[in-house]
Amino acid sequence: MRHTSIGGLFAAAALGLAPGAFTVAAETGSNVFELGQISVIDSKGESSLGGSDTLGSEAMRKYDRETLGKALNLVPGVNLSRVGARNEQMVYVRGFDLRQVPIFLDGIPVYVPYDGYADLGRFTTFELSRIEVAKGFSSMTYGPNTLGGAINLVTRKPVKAFEGEIGGGLSLTDDGENNGNRVYANLGSNQGNWYMQAGMSYLDQDYFRLSDDYRPNAFEDGGRRDNSYATDRKVNFKVGLTPNDSDEYVVGYQRQEGEKGNPPYAGDTLSSTRYWQWPTWDKTSVYASSSTDLGAHRLKVRAYHDTYENSLYAYDNARYDSQTRASSFRSWYDDYSNGASVEDEWSLSDENLLRLAYHFKQDVHREHDGGEPWQHFEDRTQSLALEDSHALSERLTLVVGVSHDQRDGREAQSYAKTTGLVDEEGGKNHSNNGQVGLFFQQDEATQWRASVARKSRFATIKDRYSYRMGTAIPNPDLKSEHATHFELGYQRALGET
Repeated sequence: MRHTSIGGLFAAAALGLAPGAFTVAAETGSNVFELGQISVIDSKGESSLGGSDTLGSEAMRKYDRETLGKALNLVPGVNLSRVGARNEQMVYVRGFDLRQVPIFLDGIPVYVPYDGYADLGRFTTFELSRIEVAKGFSSMTYGPNTLGGAINLVTRKPVKAFEGEIGGGLSLTDDGENNGNRVYANLGSNQGNWYMQAGMSYLDQDYFRLSDDYRPNAFEDGGRRDNSYATDRKVNFKVGLTPNDSDEYVVGYQRQEGEKGNPPYAGDTLSSTRYWQWPTWDKTSVYASSSTDLGAHRLKVRAYHDTYENSLYAYDNARYDSQTRASSFRSWYDDYSNGASVEDEWSLSDENLLRLAYHFKQDVHREHDGGEPWQHFEDRTQSLALEDSHALSERLTLVVGVSHDQRDGREAQSYAKTTGLVDEEGGKNHSNNGQVGLFFQQDEATQWRASVARKSRFATIKDRYSYRMGTAIPNPDLKSEHATHFELGYQRALGET
């Protein structure tokens, strides 16, 4: 794709605000929603230990990374890819895909219940303060299924009585055609004992243009790429109470609505051409988070309800006006997840911090094609984790973590015209995880680390029950997947940050 992006920030006068009342948020770290972070911490619970990569909002805007997939492509060890017939933005983290490196929003899981994937092109980045990428050795307090690490999207927290950011832009092709637009806004207020953060974004692409060197064929005539449109809208809101310096209670809401086309295959290699469109790619997350200081220990609680609505239409031809062939269909997903986690941090001494976490997650997947009944699936997953940080000396910290995860298949159904709707076995599975890491802080800017981590993930609903176009049969007892990570690391700041 070749295009030129034109954008910028509107001045405060455009909103009729008094001079000095409008500030543009910068990458200072002060606007990070700390309660939404998850990391391995030292024995005092004051700072995160190395091993994770962080991408801040300033870098995302500087390099014009408007979607999560493109932003993650800036992180070392992360590669952007478009996999399979869906042509969705995916990433590999040291070779592990999104089923093995799940997506979190302020610490709550937001990956799709059915197959563990999420189209990263549908997640815009305008409301984020940072993206945290944990690789291999990740905190046990994330919960289950972090076989290859975790990706946590951390939203903003205001620091001023009134602050905000408004931006907009458009994209132009080499021929001067306006083929896309964007607009976003973030507004916040911090009144000391309470705060509010709100945002919205709109990202639209009508098409992208192919190279002038492209040779037209029967499936693509060149110029504007067929069926390459996408539109994404997002709103988010968060309100928090901070009754004192140590406690915080937050309720958050995020709604994103997307629709997109999938450019049909137009290469020279023999392959089936699919004419697919997604009229709906919608996600809603409602969550509550809290942190309460109870003296010798700190209690953190998260609870959430996450929904995913999706529709996929497969057509007969490039006009997208006929669905008569056997390969054409209309398919709908209507999923939701309910979950909660409780974490207790015990300060056993100045040298030792013990963290105990319990996670519960209910995943419900409902799907059907036009003219067929709804199929229902339900999984319940629980995890009990322990993580201990012990200061062996002023500069040397030992971190040990263990967890036990359990998945219970509560409901599963399959459908075929010959058999009708059939109840399948639910299946159960459990797994154990463990890790140990040694962190040496040579000086303020230099850290050495060595770690070993044994992690797992449960087979998804799709892994266990999809017929894969007639090439597989259900396997409810499919066991969990495991990986062992070994790492020697050196981290040093090369200049002022």
